[in-house]
Amino acid sequence: MNRIRSFLPILGRFITYTLGVRFLLALAISITLWILFTWEQNPVREDFFDAEIPVETSRLGDGLVVSRIAPHTVRLQIAAPRDIWESLTTDNFRIVVDLYAVGEGLHELPLETERSDSRIRIIAAEPDTVTVALEQRMEKEVPVRVDLAGSPLPGYRFQAPELLPDVVKVIGPASKVELVDAALVDVEIGNAQTTVNVTQRATPRDAQGEDVSGVQLDPPVVQVTVPIEVVTTYKDVPIRVRVEGRPASDYWISRYFTQPASATLVGSPEELDGIDFVFTELIRVDGATQTVATIVELERPPRIGFAGSNEVAVIIDVLPIMTSVEIEVAVTHVNLQPGMAVTVDPPTVSVTLSGPAPVLRTLQASSVIVSLNLSGVGPGTYALTPNASTPPEVTVDQIDPPQLRVVVSASPTPVPTPEPTPTPAPTEEPLPVTPTPSSEASVPLRR
Repeated sequence: MNRIRSFLPILGRFITYTLGVRFLLALAISITLWILFTWEQNPVREDFFDAEIPVETSRLGDGLVVSRIAPHTVRLQIAAPRDIWESLTTDNFRIVVDLYAVGEGLHELPLETERSDSRIRIIAAEPDTVTVALEQRMEKEVPVRVDLAGSPLPGYRFQAPELLPDVVKVIGPASKVELVDAALVDVEIGNAQTTVNVTQRATPRDAQGEDVSGVQLDPPVVQVTVPIEVVTTYKDVPIRVRVEGRPASDYWISRYFTQPASATLVGSPEELDGIDFVFTELIRVDGATQTVATIVELERPPRIGFAGSNEVAVIIDVLPIMTSVEIEVAVTHVNLQPGMAVTVDPPTVSVTLSGPAPVLRTLQASSVIVSLNLSGVGPGTYALTPNASTPPEVTVDQIDPPQLRVVVSASPTPVPTPEPTPTPAPTEEPLPVTPTPSSEASVPLRR
């Protein structure tokens, strides 16, 4: 080092007196031009770095742990040549908070910034300080618990999981370690048919089942073995039809049934013991006016399977509502002998009809015929029973009155009108002379 220091004055005198001032001027101009050219081709960019840099800690005291750093990331404003800017990552920077001689409690500490390339210049860090909470380091053991997701296929069941280890150590700040109640391992069973063996990372949980952050588990992973055994239990149960909605007006559901009428279930004895029937999928019958026939699936109870197909045929009989109505109908007659006349008393009857409500609702009185059969009936007075004729699906319940008074008589023979005979002309006779009293012989008046 001393030799270098003694050589520098000699080098200066050599450049000044031997090479001359012109050389120094030329050298300065060349360096300046090189700097200007380099700056033009590769300018320096000043801006905030795209990503935030995480804060690291160093020289933490024994028996202490960091329970909180706020904020835990920092933004950097930097300057760097354009040719390296686009290749920068968070690995090119390091933000460190020095915890040397810092004790337990809450502290606001400055940040130290490091860069991996000397061509990078740190302009500012936002923020330039962080709040650090230090606590006593604590350890405790907690049990490992397993949360099994899913269920084995029907006809299988799993036994109690086996854990290795079944106890883990929790390490971290005392305030957080005290919250940890257990280490939870999530295991997916899916449609397993054989024993499940997995190695899963455990998660610290509190007594309410919530995750606890800021602590470590030792070991962090647990080996879980879930034995699965085959169960071959079968049970036949009846099938119930699930119907929703109402048929059209004047219609009703008389019955419904399935083919087949029962289903064979497969599962564990414990699960099958509480199942007495199974339902079909929901079938809608809104506005139905005739029988509904369809194929639907059965609803599978949890952890239960079907031996065979889970589809069944469903028949829902939708029938019209049967009702009755009373109408007034005029009585007619047939097969009356020629030359006969008939009188019916009363001339109309009341007919009570029964049948489907949609048919009776639109039935016209002219569609019902009440008649008397007078075949072979001669003159006389009779009590006869009328007959009624109705459209299909309509039944006659009653005719009131049930018998009618019928009078049959011969039609009166019309008397021919005699032709008039000519009247003879009268013979002229002399009018008799009636004496006319004279005035002399007048009859005296009575007083």
